[in-house]
Amino acid sequence: METIMDEFEIIGNPKPYMDSDIPTVRASDSASADSTVENLPRSYNSNNSSAGQNASHNNTQNFRPTIQPPYQPPPLYKGRGPVVKNEAPARIIPIAALNPYQGRWAIKARVTAKGDLRRYNNARGDGKVFSFDLLDSDGGEIRVTCFNAVVDRFYNVIEVGKVYMISKGSLKPAQKNFNHLKNEWEILLESSSMVELCPDEDGSIPRQQFSFRPISDIENVDNNSILDVIGVVTSVNPSVPILRKNGMETQRRILSLKDSSGSSVELTLWGEFCNREGQQLQDMVDAGFFPILAVKTGKVNDFSGKSIGSIST
Repeated sequence: METIMDEFEIIGNPKPYMDSDIPTVRASDSASADSTVENLPRSYNSNNSSAGQNASHNNTQNFRPTIQPPYQPPPLYKGRGPVVKNEAPARIIPIAALNPYQGRWAIKARVTAKGDLRRYNNARGDGKVFSFDLLDSDGGEIRVTCFNAVVDRFYNVIEVGKVYMISKGSLKPAQKNFNHLKNEWEILLESSSMVELCPDEDGSIPRQQFSFRPISDIENVDNNSILDVIGVVTSVNPSVPILRKNGMETQRRILSLKDSSGSSVELTLWGEFCNREGQQLQDMVDAGFFPILAVKTGKVNDFSGKSIGSIST
């Protein structure tokens, strides 16, 4: 072994520790003693050593694990009073913005056409139905349909030309065999639906919306095509009863239209159109007047030549 330092200076009066100078700590008190007694100096006398050991023994705590009860959240409405249903009025939106994924909605629109009250019979029994068409200030159109008990609520309320606020209806895909408006959806009114007449006339909502085609185009369009035409009424035939395939009787009236293209076409009116608008037109023609008639969503057919059948006029 090599000695690094030959000479050194002793500072103070150091004395080596003896085993008898180290205080004795019991095993049960070792955890507490380790945290409270560290290298007790020799200057402590025996009395102080005994007092330290007694204090350490008396201050020893028995740390038992505390088991916390599982967390239980408080009741959601405890002490908060009754839950109040949101009865705020629904926001008015354009017809074009309607879709089945919306919650509460309302539309403000004018009735442009009202269908007849029809009765039917199927596997679920007898029923009745009627529909009407709506047009809003943005040019959006949609059909509204009512069945059975809802018919009793709204059939006499709905008038063509009036403006209504409609809400709480449901949306379903449009039946394109019967509904030819430019909308993929139609409204089904239910027992909870609301239909409110707007007493003040809203000039921002047009009374009708057309996309006219010349009568001369009818020869070149496909059968069952839908189009709008306008022309002068040149003749009106009397109304005659027709028996439908379902056994129900309806009315039919045929009149002739001629427009600025020089072409003429026969227009067939069905149902209540024969008794209302059809009779008015016949009275005017019989009196020597030739009114101008606009036809919306006329259906082209080629039975005995091209003609137009009324869906809504």
